[in-house]
Amino acid sequence: MAEMTFWDHLEELRWVLFRVIGLWLVLAVGYFIAMPYIFDNVILGPTHNDFVFYNLLRHIGESLNLDDEFFTQHFEVKMININLAAPFFIHMSTAFWMSVVTAMPYLFFEIWRFISPALYPKERRGVLKA
Repeated sequence: MAEMTFWDHLEELRWVLFRVIGLWLVLAVGYFIAMPYIFDNVILGPTHNDFVFYNLLRHIGESLNLDDEFFTQHFEVKMININLAAPFFIHMSTAFWMSVVTAMPYLFFEIWRFISPALYPKERRGVLKA
């Protein structure tokens, strides 16, 4: 492998950063587009009467012949917004943090690809064990 100059290393680091930030932006936009589904079915899922866990509890209650109000009660949660911009900023921040979390494995991979050529084989094995 040819030795690289300081400027070559900076150029390589620049491309690593472009790839990581590009992936992060694609994920953030994708999560922002999917945010209505994510909020309705995942984050606010427990506020709906037909949530998976509630259906499981109803089934358990029916199989054990439990007629308690807990198992048969129909409920509804109404969300009230008192701040006009809050839903937009909540969607933006949620999409941002979800994209950061899901981009982490790729970030670690890119860091490893950048650093591993400078390590001796013994150092690489030690890092891989860690």
